Amino acid sequence: MATEKVILRCWKIDGEYEGDLVDGVANGKGKWVSCFGDGKPHYFYEGDFENNKFHGKGKWISYLAHGNVHQEYEGDYVNGKKQGKGKETGYYSSGETSEIYEGDFFDDERHGKGKLLDYSQNGGTYEGDFEAGLFHGKGKWLGKYDGEYTGNFINGEREETVRAREAEPPLTDYDYEMIRIKNEVCP
Repeated sequence: MATEKVILRCWKIDGEYEGDLVDGVANGKGKWVSCFGDGKPHYFYEGDFENNKFHGKGKWISYLAHGNVHQEYEGDYVNGKKQGKGKETGYYSSGETSEIYEGDFFDDERHGKGKLLDYSQNGGTYEGDFEAGLFHGKGKWLGKYDGEYTGNFINGEREETVRAREAEPPLTDYDYEMIRIKNEVCP
């Protein structure tokens, strides 16, 4: 196995790879970086590679144009995608943490069991099931302003909210006309 520097395409983006190569293919430990036009890093990955893809354990960082970190992920990869256990941290452009998720991933999405700490203005903490990146299944939410809820979630919403919306009768043409008139008279 040779260690070299080469240009490598990951996620349809060219970057500079330095690490283990087997027959000109990234296999083993390595580092990959893609830069903005001014030379500042845009994406960075350090970890395991297999057949020119992130595969195994690794750490990925996305940077904003002014240099602050936008998002970090450290954990398992399979065939170039986040899959298995991992920790993902998001940041505001100011550099402050916006959210931290720790748990299961599948096909680059939060999927399975996990815990999310949301530091946004209306945020809170969720621990439970995720599907395709959303709260889905059994979980517990503790919000800054909307209190605590333990129960089922459907596509990111409390089950009770979804069921209440489903129980509402659909709007009629008359309802739409009244809404239109109200908006014209009371803008």
